[in-house]
Amino acid sequence: MTNNVALTSQDEQQDSFLVGTTGVAFSQRFAYHLRFDASARAAAYRYEKFRELDFQSIDLSSGVAWTPPQLRGMEVLVRYTYTQLTTAEDLRVFYQNHAILLGVQKVVPFGRAQAVYGGV
Repeated sequence: MTNNVALTSQDEQQDSFLVGTTGVAFSQRFAYHLRFDASARAAAYRYEKFRELDFQSIDLSSGVAWTPPQLRGMEVLVRYTYTQLTTAEDLRVFYQNHAILLGVQKVVPFGRAQAVYGGV
């Protein structure tokens, strides 16, 4: 629930919304210190009262991570991401973004398929 669906400073309107999401991800090590990642995600945002705010989101991402032994488990990564938002009613694109991200992160695995990470 949000108490200011229109994000206005006056005449705030309250509404509830539901987000449904699905996605896939792939990760493959292709050299001892290099890993390729790719993912796709789709989400639908639906409002109870303000149906004109309903929209969909598509997010695509791929990148390469390098784990040099000198950095003791830190990963240097480069990633490309694409985001597209469309209206629910007529699928009109109202937002697109392309980004190339460069960063460093520390991954701490605590299970076979679980990990915590932080970085810049």
